[in-house]
Amino acid sequence: QDRLLKAPFRCFEDYDFAKSIVLKFKVEPVARSEKFEVSLNGRQLAPEDQTILYASNGRDVRIHPVILGPYFEYEIPLKAEQLAKGDNELEVKPTRLIQDTTGTVRLVELELRVQYEV
Repeated sequence: QDRLLKAPFRCFEDYDFAKSIVLKFKVEPVARSEKFEVSLNGRQLAPEDQTILYASNGRDVRIHPVILGPYFEYEIPLKAEQLAKGDNELEVKPTRLIQDTTGTVRLVELELRVQYEV
């Protein structure tokens, strides 16, 4: 499967004055050995800047009502110039998937955290 996962989002924050900007999202269901390439607004995000956690058992429904299979959770710090004021698009491209094991892979729970000095 080489299906590109896309998540358009809109944001009008004042990025230039932000103390930190962090993009978070999940990809599910996945196996630990599967790999993805992440781009924002047509530009690849450096893999070395990405923190990726793997939840092999998915999400515990006792804690959260939305069921997720095994997932990767990405956390990526961004710079102001990587975002557009208004429309943006996150793209996640599978680069290694295990055939016939995980079903349809989805990009879910996109969060853009813009923090200003208080």
